[in-house]
Amino acid sequence: MKLNRKLHIPLYIQLKDQILAEIKSDRVEIGDVIPSEQEMMKTYQVGRATVREAINELVKEGLLEKIQGKGTYVKKKETSIGYEPLMSLSYFLNLRGWNHHNEILNQQIIKITKEQRALSLIESDEILILERSRFIDQHPLGMEIFYFHEHFIELSEGADLNLSLGKLMLETLKLPVERMVQEVTVITASEREAMLLNLAPGSDVMFMKRWLYLKGIEGVFQYYEFKVPVGVSAFPTEFL
Repeated sequence: MKLNRKLHIPLYIQLKDQILAEIKSDRVEIGDVIPSEQEMMKTYQVGRATVREAINELVKEGLLEKIQGKGTYVKKKETSIGYEPLMSLSYFLNLRGWNHHNEILNQQIIKITKEQRALSLIESDEILILERSRFIDQHPLGMEIFYFHEHFIELSEGADLNLSLGKLMLETLKLPVERMVQEVTVITASEREAMLLNLAPGSDVMFMKRWLYLKGIEGVFQYYEFKVPVGVSAFPTEFL
């Protein structure tokens, strides 16, 4: 059985999907051991790194479990729904195997203004503002800006804020999310936004706002804005 090397989807994602389909089938039960790395390398004609990456993704999602000296077992058949798919664009892009990266446009800690407090609903004296551009390969995907409660400044000290912030908050810092509120509208891009997103002047963008609340924190912990071009014509067809 071969994977399709002509697709833009990485081989490890294709292999992951194959393993996932097998896990969910009636042929496999919870507790069953899956084929070894060598068997998968031979079956799918891929290298060891591809097999390991596919398996590690399923281990992280809780579907497989590695037991030293015994093998890799089916732990469950369905993934648990958590906050990361809702909070993290990186999670969404990684699932599709897209090559993506961020560029920080602005990062600063400032005294919160009345306008920022009214917009973000953050109840702290200082906030961390982080503005980033998102790309798929070299194609602009969108622009985002985060406002963080001052508690995040200390918690995230030394962290790379150019990586997945959803993963940082949920997996590394293990922050207790209580609820999220989100709204989406369509607006006209500003001149700066149109320039950064390679859009014609007057183009529409989807404008998403999200307020994230944590247990034990009064008010909002993170306020987030994301602007992305409206319409499939804004993206290369191989990404759709």
